[in-house]
This record gives sequence, structure tokens and C-alpha cells, in this order.
Amino acid sequence: MSDCLIFAALFATYGVLGRSYAGGPTGAELFDLKLVAMNTAFLLLSSITFGFALIQRQRAIWAVPAVAGHHLLVRPVVPGGRNL
Repeated sequence: MSDCLIFAALFATYGVLGRSYAGGPTGAELFDLKLVAMNTAFLLLSSITFGFALIQRQRAIWAVPAVAGHHLLVRPVVPGGRNL
């Protein structure tokens, strides 16, 4: 979630200040914008993928298997003996 807020702030800043550059070189002159866009897309995709992985892990911790007609909450044990 914090990654989304950081990217939102960066995009908002760019939207407001993107064309104000006090006579110096513009962003298009300094950077290859296609590469910047591709890197940004990869970062956002990796953050989203990590978020989905955390959601799936949280669901796995509280898996509810059917055992002889009864439901039993099961919590996995982390290697090293520490329970989650």
C-alpha cells in the first residue's frame, strides 16, 4: 500500500511540476522516457505481485480443511519451530 502512495505522490508531483524546469534541461532531454516508463511498470507490477502473494499467504495460514465432517483451523509451522 505504501508503494502505491509513493507512486501516486511522484505522479502528482510530475503532473504539477513536469513542465517547470527553470531554463535547465527537461526530463525528456535527460532520460530515455521509454526506459523510465518500462522500469516504472516493472516496479508497480512487482509491488502488486508481492501484495497478492501476501494475501495468498494470509489465506493459507487460516486454511480450513474438512476432517471427518468437522472443520479444524490449522496454522502452519515455520521451519525452526516458530509458529505463525
